[in-house]
Amino acid sequence: MRQSTLGGVRTTGALTALSVIATLVMTSCGASNSAAAAKPLFVGINKSADQQYFIDQQQAFKAEIEKKGGQAKLFNAKLDANTGISEVNDAISAGAKDHTSHRLVMLGLSDRKAVLTLYVVAAASGLVAYLWKTQFPELGPGLMILFLVIAALFWLYLAKLQLPSEWLSRTNVFTLAIPQLLDSIAKRAAMVFMDAGLLVLSLYFALIMRFESMPAATLSAFFLVAALSICIKIPLLGIYSVYRREWQVRTLRDIYPIMKACLLGSMIMVTVLAFMTRLQEVSRTVLVMDAVLSIAMLTMARLASRIFDDALISSPNQQFILVGGMSSQFFCRYFEWKHPGSKIVAILTPGPEFTSGTDYIMGIPVVPFTELQPLLDKQVIAGAAILPDCPSAVREFVMEVCGQQNVGTSRFHFSVESLSVPTESSPSEFSGNLPE
Repeated sequence: MRQSTLGGVRTTGALTALSVIATLVMTSCGASNSAAAAKPLFVGINKSADQQYFIDQQQAFKAEIEKKGGQAKLFNAKLDANTGISEVNDAISAGAKDHTSHRLVMLGLSDRKAVLTLYVVAAASGLVAYLWKTQFPELGPGLMILFLVIAALFWLYLAKLQLPSEWLSRTNVFTLAIPQLLDSIAKRAAMVFMDAGLLVLSLYFALIMRFESMPAATLSAFFLVAALSICIKIPLLGIYSVYRREWQVRTLRDIYPIMKACLLGSMIMVTVLAFMTRLQEVSRTVLVMDAVLSIAMLTMARLASRIFDDALISSPNQQFILVGGMSSQFFCRYFEWKHPGSKIVAILTPGPEFTSGTDYIMGIPVVPFTELQPLLDKQVIAGAAILPDCPSAVREFVMEVCGQQNVGTSRFHFSVESLSVPTESSPSEFSGNLPE
C-alpha cells in the first residue's frame, strides 16, 4: 500500500509538472501562430516500459500533451544502451531535418564525411585564431574576417538547398510566410552588405601587402578610402546591373560588370583623393592593388557555390537544359531539390515574350531555342526537360535535335488534384486560384 501510494504521488506530481511545462511551452509558441505552424513536440523515453505501471505513465503523458494541443512521441529503450542512444538521437532530430549535417548528407556526403566536414570547419576556425595571436598579428584581423566571410558564404550555399516543408524546423516553417517582396529586398540588401564588407577587406589587404603592417598614421586615410570605396563602387555595381542578377558567376559575361564597376570606381577614387589630399596620405600602389583585389574578391565570392559544389559533391555532375518560359523558375527549384548534384546550363526560350525579355533566370543564361545544336556540340548534356509552357512546334524541334545527338528528353507537367470541395463555412485557401 505504501509503494502504491508513493507511486500515485509520483505519477500525480509528474503529470502536474508536465501540465505546467506543456502550458508554458504552448504559451511561448503563441496562440497567434498560423494553423500551418508545427505543433510543439514532446518526446518521452523510457528505459523499460514493459510493465503496466510504466505503460500507464506513457499513455498519461501522451494524453496530457495532446490535451494541451501538442504532439507526443514515445520511445522504449528496453535496457539496450545502443538502442537508447539511437532513440535519443532520433528524438533530438525528430523536430527537423534542416540542420547543417542533414544538408551535407543531402548533397551526397555520408554521415561520417558530413561530421568530418564540420570538424574541419571547427579546426580551421581554431587555426585562424592561433595564427592571428602567434604568427601574423598584423594580418590576423583580415584573416579572421576573411574566414567569417567564407563561413557566411558556406552557410548561404547550404541555405539555398530546397527542402520539403515537413523537413523544416518550426522557425523555418514560419519564415515561409514572409512576403516574396520583402524576401527579395532582404536578399538584395544582404548582397550589398556583403560586397561592402569585401571592398573594405580588399583595401585592408592592399595596405598590409604594401606596408606589411597597419601604421597608426594610416588609420584615418584607411577609413577615408574605405568610405569612398563603398560610396562609389556599390552604386556603380548597381548601375552595371550586378544586383539584378543572381549572386553567382556562371560565365565571363558575369565578371565584366564587376570589372567595369571596380576599375571605374578606382579611377573616380583617385580623382577625388587627388582633389582632397593631393594623394599625399594615400599610396597610388595601394589604390591599384585595391582595384585588383576588389575584382578578385567580388568574383571569388560569387564563385563560392561552384567551388563548394566541386569540393562537396562527389558524384559526377550531370548537365541539363530546360526548354520553356517563366515556368523554368519552378523547375529550377525542383532540380535543386531532387538532383543537388545536377546543373542547368541553359534555358532555351521559344521567344523573348515567353521570358519577359530577360537574359537570365535565377542566374541561368536564357538563349533562343535555335542555339540548341551549338550548345550540344560544346557541352555534354545529360538530358533536356521540356516545360509545360513550351509550344508544340518548339517541342518537336528539340526532340528531333536531341534524338540525333542521342540526348534524352523529358516532358514535365503541372498536376492539381482536388481532394475536397470547400464549403461556405470553411472556404479553401486556393479557391478560385487553381489552374484548369
